[in-house]
Amino acid sequence: MSTSSNSQSNRELLLTYADIQRAAAEGVISASDAERLVEWGYAQRFNRLLVPEPMMPAPEQSKGLNAVTVAYYFGAMLMISACAWFLGSKWDALGNAGIFTTAVVYMLIALGVGRILRAKGYPVGGGLLITVVVCLIPLLTYTIEAMLGIWPGDDPGAYENYYLWINGSWIVMELATIAAALLALRFVRFGFLTAPLAFSFWFFSMDIAEWIYGRAYLSTQERAWTSVVVGLITLAVGYGLE
Repeated sequence: MSTSSNSQSNRELLLTYADIQRAAAEGVISASDAERLVEWGYAQRFNRLLVPEPMMPAPEQSKGLNAVTVAYYFGAMLMISACAWFLGSKWDALGNAGIFTTAVVYMLIALGVGRILRAKGYPVGGGLLITVVVCLIPLLTYTIEAMLGIWPGDDPGAYENYYLWINGSWIVMELATIAAALLALRFVRFGFLTAPLAFSFWFFSMDIAEWIYGRAYLSTQERAWTSVVVGLITLAVGYGLE
């Protein structure tokens, strides 16, 4: 076998389910062959019989619960909480424009480093940094609304209240975060990006629940049932996607 043939046989080719279905639709293979190929692929993946994946950098070579992934996720959560808490506590010193500038710089750095890491073969580390960017969307949106003085309802007060109180004026922040998470998922297939998506969807449901019930304030039981319904919807969507 020639060197060229060896080189081609060692190259990785990744096809999704949609790719195989499109190949069948274009007549490359038959529909029955496409279905058999997909079933075979899933069986091989679950039984770990596929050709080993190309070597990745050692830090992310071991998947699952281990020291590296724990450190990754713990670090990402620290970044998210630190930015939300630190910037929230420095509002008087920095002002709306200062918070906005700091958040934008923080997000650009996280996005840039995240993309570089993913390109270098560190999908988890890069994906977590991109998740940090999405988690800062509420803060960025709040500063824009505060600078413009435009709110869906009344002025909701300090940014820290976003995580404590139900208020219809948070709705734009929640919708912006949901849109950012969906956009990120369009380009970066990283499961943890669904966390801020689900979290913001739950917050959004609690804020619009007052409109649904037709009252300004809800009882603890009504809020609990709203959370139960949203949780069931989220589980159903997750199960369907899986």
